[in-house]
Amino acid sequence: MALSSAGGTKKKVCYYYDGDVGNYYYGQGHPMKPHRIRMTHNLLLNYGLYRKMEIYVSTTATVGLYREMFPPTIFDRLVRHLFIPSIYSNSTVE
Repeated sequence: MALSSAGGTKKKVCYYYDGDVGNYYYGQGHPMKPHRIRMTHNLLLNYGLYRKMEIYVSTTATVGLYREMFPPTIFDRLVRHLFIPSIYSNSTVE
């Protein structure tokens, strides 16, 4: 979907979507509303707007990816506070 800016150039609209985001409940009062994200995605599909956009589907981050992205001290903190031990010790993950 190209939008014209004040300078007359066209801007490209990109859309990022993760199909699993609608499967979570973040708690009452949390600003993220997964059901609304899923509903918006369905509207884009049903009205054909996706044909005019570039849609990017996110991938699940792995422990190996986090290890590449963060310094060791931050990575260790993330592992301690965010990851389930069975996932971290999984032999398929570096």
